[in-house]
Amino acid sequence: MAEFIKLLSSISVLIAAFAGFNAINKWKAEKFDKEKISFMEMFYDSLIDCKKAFSDFRKGNFDEDCEIENITETLDVVEPNYHDEESVLPYGPLGYFLKGKREKISRLNECNHKTEELLDDYMKFSGGYPSFYFNIFDSLKKELISCINNARFEYKEGFIVHGIDNEFKLKMYFEKAEDSQIFDILMLQDEYRYIEVDKYIVVNKFEEFFKRLVVLIGMEIRFEHSSLFAKPVRLVKIMYLKHRLRSSVIYNVGSVFLYMDVDGFVVRKEEDGAGLSDFEKKISKGLVLKEIKYSAEKLFLE
Repeated sequence: MAEFIKLLSSISVLIAAFAGFNAINKWKAEKFDKEKISFMEMFYDSLIDCKKAFSDFRKGNFDEDCEIENITETLDVVEPNYHDEESVLPYGPLGYFLKGKREKISRLNECNHKTEELLDDYMKFSGGYPSFYFNIFDSLKKELISCINNARFEYKEGFIVHGIDNEFKLKMYFEKAEDSQIFDILMLQDEYRYIEVDKYIVVNKFEEFFKRLVVLIGMEIRFEHSSLFAKPVRLVKIMYLKHRLRSSVIYNVGSVFLYMDVDGFVVRKEEDGAGLSDFEKKISKGLVLKEIKYSAEKLFLE
């Protein structure tokens, strides 16, 4: 009898120890999940700020500044500590337009820097998975800076004759320019009032792209708050939304296309003779396998 009581006592101690250990583990898991969700929400909120900063940056049209024809100062490029013959912006209206865009870059840099800091905190809990979203805005910012630095407008004498309207001036330039030059200028603005050159079809899907991205970000947040049974359904939706973003062109001028790669980086590519539908078919080819490989690497290797 004494031995039986001793056995029960030992079992009770083991049960109590197991219960205590389980309670500690549960507390740690809850603490971990709480911190993860907190950093996740701050990170995704910062992505929305980046989206707003990007939209604000692209507001305003080059044609609105065409009337300003007496600007002669030299304008430095966006990137600091870089000076040579190519490190100045053009004179005249385009220089004035690019100067205004340069001044707005600081807001993009500020938002991206904040997002990168939050990304580092969030990745401590989730691995490299959320870097996909940071890559989108970081590569977009770099693309805009590249456009500012590459835009060149040879403002010839015929362009500054008084009496020639702004639309005609722009058409004179765009009809002689390469697709990449036109892309550099049009990429920096969101609306076109006077720029209507028949031989160039401008495809601007930024608004649609960002709407889908906002929905995707919302789905990521709901996924973290979902129950164990709801998570697989949310995950399938997230994968589908990402696939739609990756398989369509965001922006297109002539033979120059802007699209999102599997890792979230926005890519600019020139494809002579390719139409929009043909190019989208090309980037969609083998995309599913690339997505599976990318997801597996993020899940198992990081």
